[in-house]
Amino acid sequence: MRNARLVTIALTGALLITASATYAQTSPFSIDGIVTDTQNSKSPTGAAQKVGDPSGASKELGPKNGSPQQLGDIHTATIPMLADTNPNSNNDLNAVWTQTEQTGDGHTWLYYGWSRDTAGTGIIGIELEKKDATCNYANLLACNPWKNRSDGDVAFVWDTKGGATVIVKRIFREVNGAVVLPACPQSFPTVTSTECSVVSAATAKFSGDSLRGEAAIDLTAEGIVPLNQCTTFSNIIPFSGTGNSDSADIKDAVLNDFPPITNCGVVKVMKVLLNLTSLTGTFDYKVNRASGEVRPGETQVTGTLTKHNEEHEIVDLTPGTNYKLDETAISSPFVKVRIFCTLGTTTYTLFDSTPADNVAAFPVQAGLTTYCTIENKAVGSPGGSTLQAGRLNDSLNLSNVLAHAALAGTASFSLWTGQGCTGTQVGSTITTDVSFVSATDGQLTTGIASTLNVNNGLGIGVPGSGTYYWKVEYSGDSINAAKSFCTENTVITFTD
Repeated sequence: MRNARLVTIALTGALLITASATYAQTSPFSIDGIVTDTQNSKSPTGAAQKVGDPSGASKELGPKNGSPQQLGDIHTATIPMLADTNPNSNNDLNAVWTQTEQTGDGHTWLYYGWSRDTAGTGIIGIELEKKDATCNYANLLACNPWKNRSDGDVAFVWDTKGGATVIVKRIFREVNGAVVLPACPQSFPTVTSTECSVVSAATAKFSGDSLRGEAAIDLTAEGIVPLNQCTTFSNIIPFSGTGNSDSADIKDAVLNDFPPITNCGVVKVMKVLLNLTSLTGTFDYKVNRASGEVRPGETQVTGTLTKHNEEHEIVDLTPGTNYKLDETAISSPFVKVRIFCTLGTTTYTLFDSTPADNVAAFPVQAGLTTYCTIENKAVGSPGGSTLQAGRLNDSLNLSNVLAHAALAGTASFSLWTGQGCTGTQVGSTITTDVSFVSATDGQLTTGIASTLNVNNGLGIGVPGSGTYYWKVEYSGDSINAAKSFCTENTVITFTD
C-alpha cells in the first residue's frame, strides 16, 4: 500500500543461486506457487486472509520522499511521513495473503502469499513487530506505522530476481535506547549472525510468471516464537522494495490491521446473573494453574466483575492444559451456581452447585480463545424472630348468692405479673355483668361472668411467656356483699 524506502536487507548474489527452498519439517501449508483467492495456503483450517492493495496507475499511501525510508530507520520518520505515491509495477503489490497455524508439535507457522503487477527485480518482505502500531487505519496520515519497533522484532525478506526463494531473517535490536538494524556480516551469507541469517525452516516458491509467490516459515524453529513461551507480534507489515541492499527503498507496504501472530492463549471471563440481572455486586475471580506460571513470573491473574454480561479478556497466557478458574468472593445476595469454560466445541464444567461430572482444569491453547462463564443467582435468606403473644380469658363462678328482686352485679377482671395481684397490670381491666340463675326471693342461687361474653370477647393479651395472676372483683348489690378474688394464676409458655 505504500511507496517507501524501507529495506535494509543485504542479500548478495550467492543467495540467488537457489531457485527454490524446501524445509523438511511437516508444514501445515502446501507451498506450490499457486496463489489465488480460493487456492493459497491450502491449510486444513481454511484459506488465508486476503488483503487487497491499490495497483496499476492508482496512487496509494506510502512514505514521503526525503523522509527516512530504509528498513533500519523508517520508524524514526516524523509524522506526517506518508503521502500518495505510485510504485513501479514490479514492486507494486496488489494483494497479500497471511495466515498462522500451530502444528501438533507446538510450532507456530506463518504463511505469506503475495501478488504484484509485473515481474522484475526487487525484494519481497514481511515485518513482524511485537508492539501494536496504535494507528487509526482510517487516518494513517496521523501515524507512523513503524514507530513502535522494539528489540526482537523481525523482517523476513527474499529477492525476486530469477525467482530466488532463499529467505533472509533480519532481527532488530535496541542499542542505547534506540532501535537499530545491525548490518549483515561482510561475507554474508557464508558468515551469518544472530541478527542476519538465512532462514532454513521455511518453504518458498514463485508462480511460473513470477507475478505471485508464497512462503511458509516455521517461526518456532527460527527462534521467533519459542515453544512454551508466550510471544505475540501485534503489527504485521508486508512490503516490497527496489533492491537487496540495506540502502534500498521500500516501494510498497500493505498497511492494514492484520490479526496478531501469537502462540499465547487468551481467556475471556464473563459474568452471568441468572436472575435479578439489573443488580450489581462484587464478584472476585482467580485464574491460575495446577502447577506452573500463567505468564513469565506470574502464577495467577485476579479480577473483579460487577454486573451481568460484563467480560474480562486475559491475554498473553502461556499455553497449558491445567488452567483453573474459581470465584473467590461473592457479594450478597448472590451465590455461585456454575463455572464452565469452552474451547472450540468442548465445554469444561469446573463447578456446579448440583454436582455433576465436573473437571479440575481446562486448556489454554496457542492463538485461541477459551471462553469462561461464571453463573450466579440471587438467593434471599430471610431471617426472623417470633414475637409470641396470647389472649387469656377467665370466668367467675359465683355461689351462695342470695336471690332477691333487685339481684344484680358486675365482675371486673384484671391480670397482674406479681403474686397476690401485685406488680404490673397486664392490659386493661375488663368489666362484665354477672348472669344469675333464676331463684325465688330468699333462696341461694349462682351466677357467672366471663371475659368471653359478647361485650369483651377478646380477653386480655399477654406479651410472652410467664406466670400471670388473675384478680376478679364482684361488685355485690344491696343484699350480697362485694368480693375480691386473687387466688388463681395462669402459667404461659411459648416455644419457637
